[in-house]
Amino acid sequence: MKNRVFLISLALYGLFGVASWTNLIQRPDVLFFNNDFCTLFWYPGVYLRSPLGPGRNPFTSLPTPDNLNFPIYFIDGTIATEYSHMGTVNYDPTNLSLTLLLTFPLSFFSWNSAKYLWFFLNILFSLGTVYYLTQLTEARNFKFGLLFIGAIFFSLRSTQYAFVFGQSTLLTLFSMCIALHYMNKNYWIPGIALAIALSKYSLGFPIGIVFFCWRQWRAIFVAVVLHLTAMFIIGVITETSLLHTLQGHINHMLNHIKDPFLSYYLLDGLLKDHPTINSIVVLFTTIILIFTITLFYFNNKNIFFVAKKNLDLEALLVISVFNAVNMLLISHRRYDQNVHIMFVAIILFNLLFSQLNPLVLSNRQQITLFAFILSCLFVWIFPMQLFISDVMEVKIYNVFCILVLVISYIFWVKCRIDQTRNSLQITQVK
Repeated sequence: MKNRVFLISLALYGLFGVASWTNLIQRPDVLFFNNDFCTLFWYPGVYLRSPLGPGRNPFTSLPTPDNLNFPIYFIDGTIATEYSHMGTVNYDPTNLSLTLLLTFPLSFFSWNSAKYLWFFLNILFSLGTVYYLTQLTEARNFKFGLLFIGAIFFSLRSTQYAFVFGQSTLLTLFSMCIALHYMNKNYWIPGIALAIALSKYSLGFPIGIVFFCWRQWRAIFVAVVLHLTAMFIIGVITETSLLHTLQGHINHMLNHIKDPFLSYYLLDGLLKDHPTINSIVVLFTTIILIFTITLFYFNNKNIFFVAKKNLDLEALLVISVFNAVNMLLISHRRYDQNVHIMFVAIILFNLLFSQLNPLVLSNRQQITLFAFILSCLFVWIFPMQLFISDVMEVKIYNVFCILVLVISYIFWVKCRIDQTRNSLQITQVK
């Protein structure tokens, strides 16, 4: 019965996803809008390679169209004699130097070519996310597991928003899945993937927490070296110092923290227009999280090396916890909400439909959890702003986000208790 309800619900959500994508494809002006890709990556890349002399660091000085040195030549044959796309650029990046360097080759293409190339790359990132998430969960043991996760992921409105705005969300999510998949296999691949994921620090920091708790020091070292190298290269190109670029990153981070976070709607506007209060709340929460992680780290020194069972499940639960915290306490737009696909995948395939049922849930618990997942998918897939106000939609989203946080944390604790018990049993046997 549960399988039948799930298949019917998935079919309905999938059909709605197909309908919404069909509507987008019929509106190429919307589908290839890519405003964020232009302001965050393509234009700063053009600005970076425009020979304007020293000090043109896009992370410390606003790259306005007036500062470009025309004409600008592109490898597809286009010659720009003026900046005619989207007017003045409002550049406040939440991506570090590494992402700008990775997307820098696209700045050698004209805007009309670059936006299509970025759209194609986002398709590859999305397909890669679906594949690696399938490999990380029990979905790999289901005949249509890959199809199920793909149908859910592409039906999410946040995924469609990420394509429309050309954000780096899909690249970040793809990198998080790669880092987690190869975490216990080597350190070069997860180190590179970790660096790319952390380049969008506002979204990718949960994977950094997992690597810290799992003591992946060599991968972390690789990520740090890559970021320092990227800042050094930006400094060489712009004839500024590495510290100059680092200061620019820190200033943008502080500005980002002052932005109103989504959960202030739940407080009936108490925090509205009070960036200082926002900063205090975020700082206080960060201190608590650091204390919790440190306590978790030092109280579980030997467990990760003794009991390897369900490590992928536990890591995904940790990420789900901090993804929910992240969405509630840091300023985000709708295109970042597709990180919850990790929570959906582990609940559906590791806890509800897995024959192993590692956390031993009762039938009543499974039915309740299943109903909650279907409700989450409804909130994340259907455009509720057609029927309710944007503020009410955000409030509903935040309520579900809090529930995701609580459920993920409960299962994480239960998984940790089981891991501890197993490790003690193994130790006693030895």
